[in-house]
Formats: sequence, C-alpha cells, structure tokens
Amino acid sequence: MTEEEFDLVHNIDARGVFLCLREELRIMRGQDPIGQGVRKSRGIIVNVSSRAGLEGVPTFGAYCAAKHAVLGLTKVAALENADHWIRVNSICPGLITTPGHTSDETHKELDAKVKQKLAAACPMQRWGEPAECTDGIMFLASEQSSFMTGAALEIDGGMAAKSR
Repeated sequence: MTEEEFDLVHNIDARGVFLCLREELRIMRGQDPIGQGVRKSRGIIVNVSSRAGLEGVPTFGAYCAAKHAVLGLTKVAALENADHWIRVNSICPGLITTPGHTSDETHKELDAKVKQKLAAACPMQRWGEPAECTDGIMFLASEQSSFMTGAALEIDGGMAAKSR
C-alpha cells in the first residue's frame, strides 16, 4: 500500500468522521435541549465503524486503523459531551450486502463460492442486509437507548461472540 492510498482511506473513513463530528457537536451544543429529566437531549450522533474497527484483518491495515479511529472518536466525543446532553454511539457492521463488500470499480463481483465461504464463517450463516444496520442506527437514535453513550453496537451475525 502506498502512502497516498493509506491517506485516501484515512481521509474518508477517519478524517471525514472527525470533520462531521466537529460540526455536528458545535451545532448541537448551541441548541436548546428537548425532553425532560434524565432523557433531556441536545442531539444524538451515530457513527459507522466496522467489525474491522474491533479487530485486525490481514491486508486491510489502513481500513482497520481508520475504523479503530472512528471508535476512538466516538468514545471521546461521548465522554466530552455527555454533560451537554448529547449522546454519541457507533455501529460496527460485519458482512453486509453493500457495494463495498460485493463489488467496486477495481474488483470484479465476488463469486458465489467466496460469498458462501464468508457467510459460512458467520454464526448466522448469512450476510446481513443494509436495513439491519439502519435498524441498529434507529435503536441508537431512539429513547430506547437513552442511557447509552460511547457504545459500539455490533451488527455482525454473531462474529463478535465467535471472536472473543
């Protein structure tokens, strides 16, 4: 991997999250809280990390490092803003049927055997759907998770349980 390739991954996956967090938090800190009592809130942020942000994946060093950075930024922002009634959490998707996992401009579409082999390594024996990630985001953005901040919700078909 070249330095330019490493920088590109970090500029998108880590710096992009940092820049968005900085502006979101600036705006949220300036607005009036809504709600009452312990559920009072100025806002909720849900970042997208990855299973790769929780562990290492051979040949994906830059991506893993960037997604680890997302988790670090999430935790720091959660700690720095909890007393401002702002919650910051993240999701850590596993194998999800998105173009980033199944095809891109530089790689041909993954063949069926590779997809099946990857699914077989997952305790649920399948790939996740994007809607399953949005369900997790909706949970973290709801009052049902009002006592959660700095958390990493693993949406990975059981891979976290398998790896620990």
